[in-house]
Amino acid sequence: VIGVKGIFLLAGLIMMVSLSGCGNDQTEQETEHTPVTLTDKEKTFLAQICNELDDFNSGTTMDETFWRDFLFHYYTGASSENAATEQVYREDLGFEETVVKVSLQEAQERVKLVFGVDLPDFTPSFEDMEKGQTAFYYKDGYYYIGVSGLPDYQYTFSECTADKENNTNTIVKYTIDFMGESNVGTVTLSISPENNANGFVICSKKTEFVK
Repeated sequence: VIGVKGIFLLAGLIMMVSLSGCGNDQTEQETEHTPVTLTDKEKTFLAQICNELDDFNSGTTMDETFWRDFLFHYYTGASSENAATEQVYREDLGFEETVVKVSLQEAQERVKLVFGVDLPDFTPSFEDMEKGQTAFYYKDGYYYIGVSGLPDYQYTFSECTADKENNTNTIVKYTIDFMGESNVGTVTLSISPENNANGFVICSKKTEFVK
């Protein structure tokens, strides 16, 4: 029979063993299974992503077309205040086109922040562009991306819930307004916790418009 003193000693020993067994592994496990909490800044970031990122999921092939579309949509609407621009003569167009000059390092950092993966070797040349195409090419460590407008959709944060199919992820929804019409559609994003500036990466995006 264990006396009162022995019970306290045993309880203390069990507590010490339990604590030593948690360590970093337990902390990481709890972090992985905690849905992401979004600040206003992060909600704004995701609203911008809604307009810049094509729909994709785990089955999407991240090929050259995927990366071209993502980088083009993100940088084509960049204002001159936030990006370096140049004039490039386009013989096929017959005039100088305004392009945004983006360093390879910046593009790589953007891809890593959004998706948590490395941008593959992707260096399309000026000569490879189709006639009349809005500029998108790579030269000497920089991407040159023609300036153009994107559809004037407005995205409003709607809700943030745990992903029932994958409890490590969080589902974030935005409603879409367009040309004075409200709630014309919904964007659903799945995000996963990540140790980066946002605290998450994007795993999928799905856009649905009201019929």
